[in-house]
This record gives sequence, structure tokens and C-alpha cells, in this order.
Amino acid sequence: MILYLSLRTVGWLADNLLLFGTPLLCYRMTGDVSWSGTAVALLWTPRLVSLAGAGPLLDRLSIRHVFMLCDSVRLGVGAACSLAIVARPELGLPAVLTFAVVSGVLFEPTFVAGEKAGKLLAAPERAAGVQSALTALEQAAIIAAPALGGLLLLAPPVAFVLAASAGYAAGLLLDRALPTVRTTGGRIRLLSGVRHSLGDPLLRSVVVLTMLLNYLLGLVTGSAAELVSTAFGVSASGLSFVYSAAGVVSVVVVGAAPYLIRRFGLGRYGIGTALASGVTCLALTLAPTMTLFGACLGAFLALDSLFSVYMRTSRAERVPAEVFGSTVTVFALLAVVPVPLAGATLAVLGQHASPSLVLQAAAVGALLLMSVLSPSLARASRRPALASPMAGGTEPGPVRGGAVTVEPLRKETPPVLEMPEPLTPPPAPPPRVLVIEAVSGGALLAQEALRQGHSVVIASADTADRTIPEELRDRIEELVTVETNDSAALLSAVRELHARSPVSAVFPGCDVYVPTAARVAAALGLRGLDVTMVDRVRDKTRMREAVAAAGLRCPRFTEVTDVEQLPKAGEHVGFPCVLKPVDQSGSLHVTLVHNPAELAAAYRKLSGDPFIDLGRPMGERALVEEYLAGPEYSVEGYVLDGRTTVVAVTEKILGPEPHFAELGHTVPAPLPTGLEEEIGVYVEDVVRAVGLTVGPFHCEVRITAHGPVLVEIGARMGGDRITDLVKLARGVDLARVWLAALLGEPPEAAGTLAPAAPVAGVHFFTAPGADRFTGAAGLADVLALSGVRRARIDLAPGDPIHPPTDFRCRIGWAVFTAESHEAAAELRRRIDETLRINPAGGTHA
Repeated sequence: MILYLSLRTVGWLADNLLLFGTPLLCYRMTGDVSWSGTAVALLWTPRLVSLAGAGPLLDRLSIRHVFMLCDSVRLGVGAACSLAIVARPELGLPAVLTFAVVSGVLFEPTFVAGEKAGKLLAAPERAAGVQSALTALEQAAIIAAPALGGLLLLAPPVAFVLAASAGYAAGLLLDRALPTVRTTGGRIRLLSGVRHSLGDPLLRSVVVLTMLLNYLLGLVTGSAAELVSTAFGVSASGLSFVYSAAGVVSVVVVGAAPYLIRRFGLGRYGIGTALASGVTCLALTLAPTMTLFGACLGAFLALDSLFSVYMRTSRAERVPAEVFGSTVTVFALLAVVPVPLAGATLAVLGQHASPSLVLQAAAVGALLLMSVLSPSLARASRRPALASPMAGGTEPGPVRGGAVTVEPLRKETPPVLEMPEPLTPPPAPPPRVLVIEAVSGGALLAQEALRQGHSVVIASADTADRTIPEELRDRIEELVTVETNDSAALLSAVRELHARSPVSAVFPGCDVYVPTAARVAAALGLRGLDVTMVDRVRDKTRMREAVAAAGLRCPRFTEVTDVEQLPKAGEHVGFPCVLKPVDQSGSLHVTLVHNPAELAAAYRKLSGDPFIDLGRPMGERALVEEYLAGPEYSVEGYVLDGRTTVVAVTEKILGPEPHFAELGHTVPAPLPTGLEEEIGVYVEDVVRAVGLTVGPFHCEVRITAHGPVLVEIGARMGGDRITDLVKLARGVDLARVWLAALLGEPPEAAGTLAPAAPVAGVHFFTAPGADRFTGAAGLADVLALSGVRRARIDLAPGDPIHPPTDFRCRIGWAVFTAESHEAAAELRRRIDETLRINPAGGTHA
């Protein structure tokens, strides 16, 4: 991997040296802006032409052979041009341009091959890290290349050619790090790329904005040397160092892109950066001093980089995986066209008009076009992406292979109507929703999707506590039977499913599968959580680290993986403290301890528990953290278009310590004046810190003497019937909100409901001391109580009853509504008294 990263670095350094340095060198040699414009055109036109041929070349040669061929040719042409300049100095200009043209022709094949090599060389779990390293190295090359070019401009032209050739020579030595497999199995389908680039209203607008900004970028690159020379007396060599400084600004500013997108929403972020780029380009031509010119140039390049984040994000979200390559090819072809066009503009008009005037006219025109596009772009940002075309004509049937079984559960053949001519186009197929393990909130979400007329597919192991609910089994379109804890097997099964009939959105059935769903959605090119941050909402150690790094209130904590680490952990955190698993839920083994002996006993009990939850053992990773004294609440809300909305604060009714079993909930929580707002502000900060970008959240906090402090946050709807309580008391259906968010529908598509009552609650039935359930009496009487909406017993006679330490102690539940918190508390008491658990032999020790 180090050799591969080194290869990409030297390649980028050589390519950026030519991109930034060639126009400056041409202007230094001729003193004519027309020649620097010509250089821009000659640098980019070959790239444009060769992009269409990059795919077929990669179909025939391996990645290594593509790099070796391209580096060998560039090195050979560089050597020949160097010899020509030495032998006949008057050939310096044509020799430099020839070398730039040949290098441009061979840039795109190596770029496409290099991107594919990164995907092949990086293990799936390291993909994000490799991409981050590549981005950092590319930015470093963009910073270093102009500075190197500025130094080389002080030397004869042959030094410039030799320096770039040295980069390709180093690349030739490093090419052995690349794989020898071919990258694709077929030709790139450009027509599919055209359809997805221009058929999607959002992508069509993004393409036009990108073309406008690239045209301005080409004009700036081609005319900057003339502008600073005539206005400020700065040489081309000096300008190159300004480019490097501007590159540093771009690297720093781009780090703010995720925050800006979360703060303003992707659509407003994109429109804002595009308009700001046009304004700074115009300001650049009016700068009265070199200092202001450099500041405007840095701002323009930084905003251009920020817009690139928007462009890539929009493209990644809207384009299905199976046509991503063809769409990116077409997108790149259209986006690059304006750069050589800008060079040609300067070459033609440079003799008749000042570069400053040309750039001003272009900036004003671009701003007018951007203003016209802004409303349509905002509307398009709220529409769902185009569906990928289905592979023709195959009926879904049983597909078996290895541990994966796909069984169509329902196949309906619509009647065929013979009409002489269709009067209207056929209706679009309903969205196809994939739920990974429809347990807990996933079952609610699947039911809501079915109510909306969506097609629902469930991926599940369909065994033990992952068995599909019977009320869903006969209503869904397909059941993909697969070990959902095996990421490779699951992704393979979903890819096969998606190839037969595209999936529109991927949802986790519970918090365990939130990271899995995000990675599957990313692999299919669908909306979802950021895969580089999603583990923060599942792994409590990473969650704590992110919140602490953001400067928010957070308990002292440390992670342990064996008994030997406990003394040091207890000393660091202090007693009393809480021990909890790093990645479990349902209050499993969350225990308050007061001394090292209790801590060791609690850890042994945790790590030795044979309980299997959703096919996953308990494990040995645990968190030791500061005990937070104070009442506990949960906060229900969602993130949509970069905005965080808090819907409700839930009161949590807990069992006796040292455990934290949840025995009931009330929505909304009875809170003193001002506390709800304080909790909401803190939770919004937590949401930003962990990187939640879309969908619902369930955040648990404790109110301490210093204010709200995070217990944990999940990127999901609240369990324990909390979603029902929010709907009853607040009129917000979080399942609808989640469906709308990932299907790309506007927020108003989720709709609102009239609250059924001011307060809603759930009460869980328990039997402290009993170890086996023998039956219960009075359920009908509970249902007859005024305000009780639903009630159920979940255990059958003979089932074991777990001690009151976590969710497993619950026998059943009742959901109710009331007109006030006092009435809700009284109804809860009456529900508990009305249901009578039969006595059972034996008690828990």
C-alpha cells in the first residue's frame, strides 16, 4: 500500500506541475497571454478526448500495464523534448507544449486505473482510510507543484521538462505495486451515463454549475500571469508561490465542508459555494493590490474546492452503483469541456481585449446563469434520484448459492390491457425498500412502508430472535435469507437483489445494523449515513471520543478488554462508576459499581454471559465510565436537509440500581421551564459531533448539576414503543420521516397527524422474584381501562423470567394516553395493579 500511495503522489506532483507551470512558462517565454491561453487549451483538450477511451484501454490491459505503458511513453517523450531544447533552444516553446499534450492524453487512463487500484488494494474496512490518505496526498501535490514550478521558472525550460519527466520515471519504478488483474469485464456504457447525468434534474443542474465554474477556473489559470504582471509587476515565478499559498487555504477550508453541509443542507451549500465562487472571481479582477488579488485568488480556489465536495456528494447520492462508472465518465467529459474552451477564448480574444475584461464578462455571465439555476436546483435537491434501469426481462426466482437464499414470497402478474396506443406513460414502479432484520423499529418501518404502497424486501437470518414477524412474512415482496452478521455474504446477496430489481433505500431494523445498512447503501450508491462516521453511533467508545473532542460535556471513561485493565480503569474514572458493553443495547449488563471488587465481579459476569443477542455474543469489550447522578431522559428527533429537529423529550422510568432496566416511558417528559430547550441545544451539538446527517435519532441524557450529559445516542427510532408514544402525543410519525428522508422526498411528504392526547406512556409488566412465567390474569381488564390503547403479554406459560436487570425481565406491555402527567401516573399505577402475574415456583438468588 505504501508503494501504491507513493506512486499516486509522484504522478500527481508531475501532473500538477504541468497544469500550473505550463501556462506560466509559456507566458514567461512569450510575454503574450494568448500563448498562456493556448497552453490551457492544449493541456485540457487531450484529457477530454482521452477520457472516452480510458475505459476500453482498461478493458484490454491490467492496471499495472496501463501505468507502465503511460509512464514509459511520457518519460520517453519528456527525454526527447529535453534533448530537442538542449540542441535547439528556439524549440523550447513547441517542445514544452508537445510534452504537455502527450502527458494530458495519458493522464485520464492512469487516473481511472489508479482509482480502481485503490479499491482493489484496500480491504473493505480500510477503504475510508485509504481514500482519506489519497485525498490528503493529492492536496499536498496541489500545494507543492506550483511552488516547485515557480523555482523551475527561474531556470531554463529544459529544467521544467526534466522535473516532470523525473516524476514519471519514479512512477515507472513504482508501478510494480499495482495489481495485474484487468479492471472491468465490459465496455463503459456511455448512453447510461448520459441518461443519469442529464436525465436527473439535480445532476443536470450540477453539471451546468460545474461547467460554469470550470470555465472561470480555466480563464483564471490562463490569464493570471498577465493580470499580475501588468497590474502589479509580479513575475510568473512569483505567481506560482501565490498558487501554493492558495492551495494551503483550500486544504484548510475544505475541512469545514461536512459541518457546512450539516448546518445549511446540501442544496443550499452547493448554491452558496457556486455563487460565492463567481463573486470572488469578479472581485479578483478588481483587486487594487497584489495582497488583495492573492486573497481573492485563495478564496476563489477554496470555494471551488468546497463546491467540488458538493458535486461529488450529489453524484454519489444520486447515481446507482451499476451505472456509476459510465455516469462519472460522462460527467467528467462535460465538466472538462469548458477548461480548454476558456483557453481558446483567451487565445482568440487575448489580442483584442484585456484578460481582466474577458474574466469580468465571464464572471458576470456565470453569476446570472447561477441565479437563474438556483430555484430549480433547490427544487431538484428535494426530489428522489432516478431509478436505475432494470436488467431486461428476467422473472425473479429462487436463487441459491452458499449460505444465501433469496425466496420471492409474492409474485403478481398484472392484467394485460390491449390498447391501440397508450394515452399516458405507464406509472413509475413504487419505491423498493430493503430492511435489514425487521426487529424492533424495523418492523414498524416495514409496516409503514407497506401502508404507503412501497415494495418491501427484508434481509434476515430468519432464526431465533431474528425470526421475521408473521404479520410481515406474507405481505413483503421478498425475503433474502442470509447471515446478516456476515458483511460479505449480506452485501453479495443485496448486490444480486439490486441487479435484478433496484433497491431505492436501505434501512436497519435496529441499532445493531445501523453501520451495516449505511455501508450497504453506500455500496449501492443510495442515500444513507456517512460510512466514515457511522460507527460513532454504535461503538460507545468512539461515540464518547467524538463528543469529548467537540468540547461537549461527557463522563470520564475508558475502555477495557480484560480483567487486568480494571484497576487502572477504576482509578482513572473513580467510584462509583458504571460498567457497560461497548456495543450492546437494552441495558444489557449496565451495572453501577462502588469499588474494585464490584467492578471485577460485574465484568466477569458480562464477559462470561453466554447470551446471544441477534446472533452476536456478548464479547469482552466494555466501557468503564463516570456515574452520572440525576434523572434520565431520551430525546427523539431527526436530521433532514442538514437541520436537526427535536420532536420530543421522553421520561424514562428505571428499575432499582445497581441496574438500569427501563420499566416505562412517558412522552412528553414533565420538565421544569427552560430545561427542554437546554436539552435540545445540547443534543443538537451531540448530533453534529457524531456526524449524523440524515434520518432519526434516539439520544439518552442525564441531567446533572452541570446540565445535560450524554448517556448514548443511536441513529434510529426509539425502541420500547417510544415511536408509538411520539405519534400519539406529538403527531409525528418518525417511520414516515425516515422513509421520506432516505427516499429523497421533501420533509412535508412525511406529513403530520393530530395528537391523540397531551400525554402518552408505556408500562412494562414485570414479576420481580419469579423465575418462570405460568400465566397472568386481568389483561382484558387492563384493555378496558379508559386511556389504554393496546396491551399484550409476550411470554408463554413455561417461559423463563429474567432477573430485573435489563429488557429481558419484561413480561408484556401496555400503551396508554392521558390528559395530564398526573393522570398518566395514576393510570400507570392502575395498569400495574390490574394485571396479576400468577405465582411461580422458585425465586432468583
